[in-house]
Amino acid sequence: MSEPPPAPSRPWRLSARLLLVDSEDRVLLVPVRDGDAAWWDLPGGGVEAGETPAQAAVRETLEETGYAVPPAAVGPVCWSGEVVFRWLGRWHWSRQVVYLARPDRLDDPGVLALTEEESGTHGPARWVPVDDIRAGFVVVAPHDDPAMVGRLVAGEVIDGSLVRWVPPVVSHAHPPVVRPSGRVLLLDAEDRVLLMQIRHDDPDAGGVWFTPGGGVESGEDVRQAAARELAEETGYAVAADDLTGPVWTRRHVFAGLDLRETFFALRVATRVPAATNWTQLEHGQLAGHRWWSVEELAAAIDQRLAPRRIAELLPAVLGAVPVGAPGRWDGPPLDVGV
Repeated sequence: MSEPPPAPSRPWRLSARLLLVDSEDRVLLVPVRDGDAAWWDLPGGGVEAGETPAQAAVRETLEETGYAVPPAAVGPVCWSGEVVFRWLGRWHWSRQVVYLARPDRLDDPGVLALTEEESGTHGPARWVPVDDIRAGFVVVAPHDDPAMVGRLVAGEVIDGSLVRWVPPVVSHAHPPVVRPSGRVLLLDAEDRVLLMQIRHDDPDAGGVWFTPGGGVESGEDVRQAAARELAEETGYAVAADDLTGPVWTRRHVFAGLDLRETFFALRVATRVPAATNWTQLEHGQLAGHRWWSVEELAAAIDQRLAPRRIAELLPAVLGAVPVGAPGRWDGPPLDVGV
C-alpha cells in the first residue's frame, strides 16, 4: 500500500463513534469491504455543523445500522485519538472520539440511510460477542490489537494518540481464523428440515439457507454449542445428549473465518416458531425461516443452500432419527463438502 501524502494542517475533521454494548456483552459492528480489504467498524462518522460529537455518534449509528440509541444511554468518551486511513482509493485524516453506550434495550432496527459511498462498501450491522473480538475472529478498526475493544468495554479510558490504520487484505497471505461450530438438522414429523435464510443484502452470504447453529464458546464442546445455538435461534431447548450424531462435518471458509462445522440431528413432534425467538442479532441478519421437504430442496435450483448437497444427503439422516429420543448414527460423520 502506498504511503500517505503530507497530512493537511490540523485540526483534522472530527468524527464520533459509538461502542454500543448490549446486555450479553456483544458489540454492534458494521462490516466493511473495500477492494481486497475487509474489516469491521464501530458505527459513526463526521460531526456536522450545529451538533455535538455525541449527537453525531447517535445520528450516524441510526443511519448506518438502523438502531435508534437513546441519548441518555450514551456514556463518556472511552477512546480518543487521530487516525490516518485509506478508503475508496483516498487517504483520510480524522480526529476521532468513541463513546461507550450501554442501553437497557433497543427497538428493532429501522431502514438504513447509507451514503452512496457507504452503500458500496458497508454491510448490515451485526452484534459480535466481545470474546470473539478478543480471540481475533474479527478485526475492528482502527486497531490491530484484538484486546483493545475488550479493554474499552471493561471501562478503561484510552488515549489513542496517532494511529495509522492499514486494513487487512483478504487473501491467501492472510489465512482465515479457524472456528469450530455446531449445527442441528431440526426435523419435524413430516420429514421436513428447518432452514433459516440470511438477508440478501449481506455482503458475505446473502440469500443462503442454513441450519441453526454457531460457534463453540469457551468452556463448551461442539455438541453443547449446537444445543445452545438451537435454543437461542429457535427457542427449542434440549439437552446436548438429546442430539443424534454427529452425522455430518463440513468445512467452509468465508468472511475471514475457517468454519469447521459439525452437524447433529433432532426430530420434534411439533414445529418450532423460530422467528418469534430471534435475538436482535438474528433480526438484523435473517430474512426468514422455512421447513423444507427433501423434494422441495431438490427442486430449489435457484436457491443457495448450505450444505449444497443437503437434498441428496438428508434422506439417510431422516431414517435414523425418531421423535422424542436420540437416534442412532452408525459410523463416523460424513464429510458433506461445501
